[in-house]
Amino acid sequence: MLSRISCGPCLFVACLVTALAVPSPAAAPSGKPAFTDPAEADADFALQGEYAGTATIEGQPLRLGIQVVAVGDGKFDVVAYPGGLPGDGWIPPDKVVGTGSKKESNGKTVVALEVIGDAAEVLDTFYPLFRIREAGHEVHVCAPEKRTYALVLHERPAGWDITQETAGYHLAADIAFRDIRPDDYQGLVISGGRAPEYLRYDPDLMRIVRSFFMRDLPVASVCHGIEIVAAAGVIKNRTVTTVAKCQFDAEGAGAVYVDREVTVDGNLVCARTWHDNPAWMREFMKLLEKVGK
Repeated sequence: MLSRISCGPCLFVACLVTALAVPSPAAAPSGKPAFTDPAEADADFALQGEYAGTATIEGQPLRLGIQVVAVGDGKFDVVAYPGGLPGDGWIPPDKVVGTGSKKESNGKTVVALEVIGDAAEVLDTFYPLFRIREAGHEVHVCAPEKRTYALVLHERPAGWDITQETAGYHLAADIAFRDIRPDDYQGLVISGGRAPEYLRYDPDLMRIVRSFFMRDLPVASVCHGIEIVAAAGVIKNRTVTTVAKCQFDAEGAGAVYVDREVTVDGNLVCARTWHDNPAWMREFMKLLEKVGK
């Protein structure tokens, strides 16, 4: 769940947990929650960071992880994860009531986000951009700021051990990370190139990425895009692929790296480089089309 709020943090946490349901086949309980550890659930919620506690709703325990990101003017964004925080074996529940779960579009247009920055790779970016639009869906390009970004071409010339980078096209971002409400989107594409090296430090982007994994919605990552999902802490125990020089980024985040043109693990579709774009988008579009049904 993503909620932008201006009320006191403790009041919001009480409202938030009340809206959550224990992920089980039984009917979702409701009622006033009580955190069993006030030290975890009270004083520090005004601070940006990650928190965990256990709530009791009508006698049923609920483990809850919460990520808080300050957005200024006394407001902050909160992402709630029933079952705990991503990583450490956390698995998204099949269904969570009241958390802004995936939108059912009944065959209507799905709206996806594509992440770019300066030095994002041209083919990593334009191939999925046009492929998703070709299928009749919307794509909003997002970046640190709403401005025009310089893309690059990556290829390895004969005799080179590493990629050569040359200037590519320019692409304007439709929206800045900080202005995005992830619940408005049903798919996420993360381009490669050098951009992920600095984008992974953006707290708003981390908030966005974690939201897609929390809601179990399609995420596509290619090449250096793995650095962003690794930084978000959402690939532990998942099988992924990426460009070979990013193997350690994946494994350092707890993922299982394989050298394969495409991997699909739950909602995450990964490819090595733009050479694998057909297989990458073929698998991603299967997941995206399911959201639109």
